Amino acid sequence: MRTIKESDWRELYSLHDSDIDHDHLKLFKIYNDLVGIINNNGTRKEFATVLIDMHAYSLSHFKREEHYMTKLAYPKIKQHKAYHRVYLYKVSIYNSELLSSKPPTKVEVVDFLRKWWKHHIAKNDLDYINYKKSINSDINY
Repeated sequence: MRTIKESDWRELYSLHDSDIDHDHLKLFKIYNDLVGIINNNGTRKEFATVLIDMHAYSLSHFKREEHYMTKLAYPKIKQHKAYHRVYLYKVSIYNSELLSSKPPTKVEVVDFLRKWWKHHIAKNDLDYINYKKSINSDINY
């Protein structure tokens, strides 16, 4: 079985907002917990339990983020919310299928999570931070 690499926080992912970065760091930690379960031959049930934690934390993070974008009057908020909905749907499906007779592989799930979060933070979240800078807003997360 191949060993999956944990995902390290890098400056590239920092939005230079301590509250947002704190949320993202927490999500990276949960992701790394999932990787640890894979690398230590944990059960599907253990993996599903941590994936539920990631889903729950993602929900609260998205709620805070969407509230923040509303306060900013961010013009791409509808698209951003749509990205969130697609993510939440996909993770919900993965979680329900993990305990079925034809589960996705754990590697498939963490590959999706790694790619989605890295892209979302470095592209989509950075976009609303750049918007905030462009309007010289002092609104806080």
